[in-house]
Amino acid sequence: MIPALLVYRVRRDVIDPRVLFPVLYFLLTSGPVLWHLSGGAYYPGIEVEQVPDVLLSCASGIVAFTIGASLVLWRSSRGGRAGGLQHDPGIMQVARVVLVVASVTLLLAYGYVSWRMKQASAGQLKTAMITAGGPELARWYYFLSAGLFVASTALVALDSYLAKGRRSPIILGFLGLYLLVQTWNDEREVALVLGAWILLNTRYWTRRFVLSLILGVSVFVATIAIVRAGQTSADRAKLMEDQDISDIAESLLTRSSSNLFVFSKILVWVPDEEPYRWGSTYADSVLSFFPGASDERKRALSDWFKSRYAPGSSSAYGFAMDAEAFMNFGWVGPPLVFFFWGALLGWLYARARRPGAGWFNAFLWVLTTSYSIFAVRADSRMLFKMVGYGLVGGSLVLMISALLAGSARRALARRRGGSTAPPAPAPSGAKSGAS
Repeated sequence: MIPALLVYRVRRDVIDPRVLFPVLYFLLTSGPVLWHLSGGAYYPGIEVEQVPDVLLSCASGIVAFTIGASLVLWRSSRGGRAGGLQHDPGIMQVARVVLVVASVTLLLAYGYVSWRMKQASAGQLKTAMITAGGPELARWYYFLSAGLFVASTALVALDSYLAKGRRSPIILGFLGLYLLVQTWNDEREVALVLGAWILLNTRYWTRRFVLSLILGVSVFVATIAIVRAGQTSADRAKLMEDQDISDIAESLLTRSSSNLFVFSKILVWVPDEEPYRWGSTYADSVLSFFPGASDERKRALSDWFKSRYAPGSSSAYGFAMDAEAFMNFGWVGPPLVFFFWGALLGWLYARARRPGAGWFNAFLWVLTTSYSIFAVRADSRMLFKMVGYGLVGGSLVLMISALLAGSARRALARRRGGSTAPPAPAPSGAKSGAS
């Protein structure tokens, strides 16, 4: 935490990756420890004797991450202006329409598949709900969930780039529906999309906007509370009778803090019971996306962990990026992997924040940073998948938008008998208002 606090004291920028990522990583790893220090007990499964080693690895990862990001940001600060992807305004306006149509379509399909699974599961737990509709429906659920996250992230990045502080009713309405559907499914990806939209527009905040934001959040929270109360009124009443403040604190500190549990188990198994992988899990993560990849290569580390720890269980298990690094390279793994991870996020951040950077730079930075927070509790496959989806999906949107804009420009030129050439780009020194 100390490197993050020092960076924030100098930069005063909460979205600097050296501030945002280490703080969240620390909380996700040390939540059960903080609960234990406050008088609580570790939840079952944590190898208590391994806790000091896990925390030491967490500290070394944070330091290495900060060094990697700092080296890239220091070098980029000495260079020139970012050579970001620049496009004429007509293509960007078409791209926004394409992304709105794609995001709404994906949201409707995601809601329909979710409804089908809920019908088949008869109100079971989320893990059982996903599997109750069969493997084909589950694959569609995961595909639509990932596609919706990528499309909505691109949409808020592009809208923030073009709107420059103006709020679009269409974007607000879409985010509201996305929030309701995700709440209905007990999912959390929408929180990262909302956070990205808010952070990308912080430079345009006014007092009126802050008040409107507070009012909007209050209305949404009240709506969600009413919906949930109507669905599970008996269970909610019993929960309020049995729960106290300590239960809420325990849930906040331990519910999303699976890293300590997973990493402590890996320290027991590797290398005494399981050999080091020497980079093979990262190779499998890349090769799993190519046609003809074996089922073993496509197998997530969370599935391997579940079969090793609780075979036959219906519960879902995550993994941990630092645990994967240790599985591959031992104690040198976490600082090595986190160094390059920090360098990647620092490079994307530098490109996104420089004057003249295009919206695609902001999109890649937001997407990679957002899913890095998820990937901390998963493995490299999840991070590679999301970055790959973002590159392919964003490039596809740009291609479709360029074709549509070019067709419209040619049609207009034929009617007017004029030139079809796009407008000349602004001079390199002109201010573009990038996010």
